[in-house]
Amino acid sequence: MSSTTMNPPQTKFLNDVISHEMKIFADNDVNRTLRFSQPARGNQYFYITTWPGHLCISGDMGTFVFSRLPDMFEFFRGDKEPNLGYWSEKLEAGNAKKYSEKEAEAAILNQLEYEDLNTEEIKTAKRYIKQLDLGSEHSFFQELMSWDDDEAGFQLDASELGDCKEYTYHFTWCCHAIIWAIQQYDLAKAEPEAA
Repeated sequence: MSSTTMNPPQTKFLNDVISHEMKIFADNDVNRTLRFSQPARGNQYFYITTWPGHLCISGDMGTFVFSRLPDMFEFFRGDKEPNLGYWSEKLEAGNAKKYSEKEAEAAILNQLEYEDLNTEEIKTAKRYIKQLDLGSEHSFFQELMSWDDDEAGFQLDASELGDCKEYTYHFTWCCHAIIWAIQQYDLAKAEPEAA
């Protein structure tokens, strides 16, 4: 997974939870309530709550509910990195993605690569793209509506641009948190057996 401002790498996440402790409020088969937090602080605390067919992560970094298997720990257990695409398909509540100016510009530039243009025409097209107001999803759609093929130097196919969104920082952070939380839970459950 690439490290961008939107997607924290695992090392950043691990630094965020370095002093988090787990408290188990409920642990009855697939019905669980776990809290992870720093002692005497609420910064980046989160709960993991499971019930048949669902896992909810909630707290300081947002709320996301996933549904796939009867025991959702089995769905997430064993992964070392979040599978953001597949996991977002199992999302029942919460927003995994948001509009990205960077992704919108990249999608437009990607279409330019497939045009049969000379060097000067490519420069003209890139100047046109750079002056577009892509700062918000609304302005992006306004720019698509007023696209000028002649001025841009190529015809834009809006249906090929994709959603121009990227995974949010909070969604990615929470996906890391789910993996880590299950690891902490499994370690705690294994401790009595080792004794």
